[in-house]
Amino acid sequence: MLSSVAASNIDRPAAGLWWPADRAWFVATKIEFEWTFVAGDLTLMESLRTDERLEVAATAFHAAANRAAEPR
Repeated sequence: MLSSVAASNIDRPAAGLWWPADRAWFVATKIEFEWTFVAGDLTLMESLRTDERLEVAATAFHAAANRAAEPR
């Protein structure tokens, strides 16, 4: 089971890029951004999109990723 870094006893910054050994999904966070990118299959994306605890916006792989380009 996964747990939040905030809820763990890790005392150093979390990695900005992470994925499981099978590369079934990918998470990318840049400290300057107000969002985190998650890539995965459609089932994963739908479960994230429908989770009421999260604010989720779809984007495209080729979309600009900078402060001027808010995810839509």
